Amino acid sequence: MDELKTQVLAIAKTVVAAGLAHETAGNFSTIDRKNNQIVITPSAIARQSCCADDMCVVDLEGKLLEGRHKPSSETPMHSIIYQQIPSVAAIVHTHSPYATAMSVAGLEIGPHAIEILKLNGRVPLVPFAIPGSVELGMKAAEFLQDYPVVLLEHHGLIAIGKDLEQALLRAVIAEDLAKTWILAAAVGGPRLVSQERLDSIIAFKKALAGNSPGEIVV
Repeated sequence: MDELKTQVLAIAKTVVAAGLAHETAGNFSTIDRKNNQIVITPSAIARQSCCADDMCVVDLEGKLLEGRHKPSSETPMHSIIYQQIPSVAAIVHTHSPYATAMSVAGLEIGPHAIEILKLNGRVPLVPFAIPGSVELGMKAAEFLQDYPVVLLEHHGLIAIGKDLEQALLRAVIAEDLAKTWILAAAVGGPRLVSQERLDSIIAFKKALAGNSPGEIVV
């Protein structure tokens, strides 16, 4: 688990350095599916002062297995997502300012820019539930079945991925999309891309890629 602890710590520090969360805000995890053990950031400890040994190991029910600190208060949310979506290997939860602003306004991120195709066409808004609750995990997991990033009402965002790097990249893309949405709103927009245009872009990109697997490159 030492390697996974190092990976989680690195992502947590990267998020703070990028201004997507501050001090103890946000939480980050990855899972060893072979042993059903989750490595997650600790509660109430500034990420920049953490070391790999400060990371916590919990089981799929959120029970602490290893670590000298209390695991994140949002461990139940992570645990539920891993239980509900077996393909998920990493979770990044940030309080990035533009995405959080969208969630505070009660708005999802719609298809206003072509980069939204990297996130399955929209970033939906998960209805409010108490942070750290099983209810929040269940609500988020419902949307994450179809979308790799969701906004949490009055809270922030969650991004999932096959690894921490993919989850973080998706969180960054969502933050950029939220920023362009808010900037566009200030000058009379945003104008949504029609489904017809989205379908045309998808068909064009798939034709360029041939039979190559993977996400759409836009």
